[in-house]
Amino acid sequence: MGVGSSQQVHDWQVPSYEANLYKPRGHRYALVIPVINEGTKIQRQLRAIAAESPPVDVIVADGGSTDGSLTPDFISTLPVRAVLVKTGPGKLSAQLRMAYSWCLNDGYEGIVTIDGNGKDGVEAIRQMCAKLDEGYDYVQGSRYRPGGKPRTPRWNGRSAIA
Repeated sequence: MGVGSSQQVHDWQVPSYEANLYKPRGHRYALVIPVINEGTKIQRQLRAIAAESPPVDVIVADGGSTDGSLTPDFISTLPVRAVLVKTGPGKLSAQLRMAYSWCLNDGYEGIVTIDGNGKDGVEAIRQMCAKLDEGYDYVQGSRYRPGGKPRTPRWNGRSAIA
C-alpha cells in the first residue's frame, strides 16, 4: 500500500485528500464508488464486484468514514486499487471531484460511478465498459427507461449516448 496526496491541476477546485494505493493500475477504466459510513453495505458490494470481476480499477472515494469498514486489512483482500479519503470540506460533490480528478490525472480513459450503499447492480459495470469500448462518450443506466428495474443501474441496453 502506498500513500499519496492530492494535487491541484488546471483550475480545478478539488478538496484535499489522501490517496491510499493498494494495487497498480490494470485497466483503461476506473470504477468510482463514493462512500461515507456504509459499514457492511460497502463491504458486501466490494465483494460482489470482486466476484463479478469487471474490467475496471476500483477507486473508493471516502468522505471521511469513521465506521471502520474500509480498513487496510479488509481492502487489501479485494481488487481495490485505491481508497481516496477526503480531508477537505464538502460532501458528495467534493468526493466526486476528488475521485474524478485523481482518475483523470492518472490517465484513465473512462469512469463508471456507482453508489456505495449496495443498491446499485454491479452486473451492469461490464456492459457499460463495453459501450465505452464501442466509442460512446457517455453511458447511463436508468431504472426509468423501458426494461429498467427498481435497482439501478440495471442495464437495459438502451441508455448509451453516442
